[in-house]
Amino acid sequence: VGWVSWNMTINTLHLGLTAVNYDGYVFQESPMRFWDLVDKFGLTIAYIWNSTLEFMETHGWTPSKFPYHLLLKRL
Repeated sequence: VGWVSWNMTINTLHLGLTAVNYDGYVFQESPMRFWDLVDKFGLTIAYIWNSTLEFMETHGWTPSKFPYHLLLKRL
């Protein structure tokens, strides 16, 4: 993620927004951990690797089954 994290963090802070950075294996606690974080923090924009999204789709761990995916404006 490297430079992308830096650019996102600087822009987020410059705009006075709150950034939530997650460092670790997103599925460690449960398959829906990512979506639980979206719900917990009320995330409206999320940056996540497309390979991770493909992995979640393959295993049926998609937000369409859960109401809190409606918070996201961009993924």
